[in-house]
Amino acid sequence: MAASAPALLAFNLNDRAARAVETLLGEVDYPEVRAFAAFVRLKGLSNRTLEDHLRTLRDLSRHAGLDNRSPKDLTTAELRAYVADLQRRSLSASTVASRVANIQR
Repeated sequence: MAASAPALLAFNLNDRAARAVETLLGEVDYPEVRAFAAFVRLKGLSNRTLEDHLRTLRDLSRHAGLDNRSPKDLTTAELRAYVADLQRRSLSASTVASRVANIQR
C-alpha cells in the first residue's frame, strides 16, 4: 500500500467505516480499486457504501486467489464460481444480489 492515500481518498478517520475503508484498501490494493474508491468519494457516497464494496472485492479476491492478478482479469467462470460459493454459504438472496451488484460496478 502507498505511504499515504491521495487527497481524493482522505477520510475522517474518527469514523469507524472510514477506518475500515483504509484497512480494506490495504487488503485489496489494485489501481482499479483505488480509482473506484476515488470515484465513490467524488459521488459523495458514504464510507459505509464504500466499505461494503471493498469487503465484496476482498472476499472475491480471497475466493479467486488473485495473488498478482487484478480483479478485472477474473474470468466469467471464476465469477460464477464465486456466486455459487456465496449461495453454498447460505447467504441470503439479497446479500448475494448485493455482492453481484458490487462486482458489476
